[in-house]
Amino acid sequence: MSMNRTINQGMRKEERTSRGASPHHGVAAAASARKTTTRANILMRQGRLVLDKVSPRAHDALFSDHTLRDHFLGPKSECAAFLMSIDIRRSAELMLKARTAELFGQFMAGLCDELRRVICDRFGIVDKFTGDGLLASFPEFFSGPDAGYRAISAAHEAHLVFAKIYKQHRRSFSTVLADIGLGIGVDYGNIRFMRIAGDLTVVGTPVVYATRLSNAPAGKSVLNQPAFEKIASRYRAFCSMVETGLDIKHEGRVLAYEVKLKRRPFTPAAPPWLTT
Repeated sequence: MSMNRTINQGMRKEERTSRGASPHHGVAAAASARKTTTRANILMRQGRLVLDKVSPRAHDALFSDHTLRDHFLGPKSECAAFLMSIDIRRSAELMLKARTAELFGQFMAGLCDELRRVICDRFGIVDKFTGDGLLASFPEFFSGPDAGYRAISAAHEAHLVFAKIYKQHRRSFSTVLADIGLGIGVDYGNIRFMRIAGDLTVVGTPVVYATRLSNAPAGKSVLNQPAFEKIASRYRAFCSMVETGLDIKHEGRVLAYEVKLKRRPFTPAAPPWLTT
């Protein structure tokens, strides 16, 4: 709906601009109309794959920079990225505590909208909602040189968002669980964007381990070893990291690192596409 509205608004704008224009504006008007048509075609062909997954601030860059689009849609889309998996711990029990299915749906819709905003505001990419959480990526080509900090900042904010939304919806549940929250896993490595079942998604080893590490206790964000090494080398002054053991599927007990942001402020560098 929103993408169709964008196309229609753009075309109506071109119509208004062309009405009453003097003949010497004809060439410029035609060029502008072609540009609008080109943008609309890109939107229809590729928008559903990319635009809804990213910040609106990136849309113009995706329209105008084919190199940036190729990172998502080209045949060689492999790139280095931080992967973040968010899991609502005890989600099945949470659903059972809901007074009605409609109230639970409203809670989940509000939560997912806020989590998406948190990720997109930090120039992450929302890969997909999983029913009881979501998967997001922070590729260095898109999120910028401080993609790692943006990932752990998003994780920090996600925990706050869950606490706020759950408090707002207490009346939706027959029993309010005290030990409920998000488990968040973060890993780093090479991923690829691929079109699967009509959607754009990420594949790669970091996806697997970020997902497995999201089995962390409610309220915790944990890093896998590669993510820890990258983040520790750049942001140790801005976050604390503590070794912890975690039981994960198919692996047994593994070493992970619980990460928390410190109050010390840090301003991450802007993504390259935002500064050009």
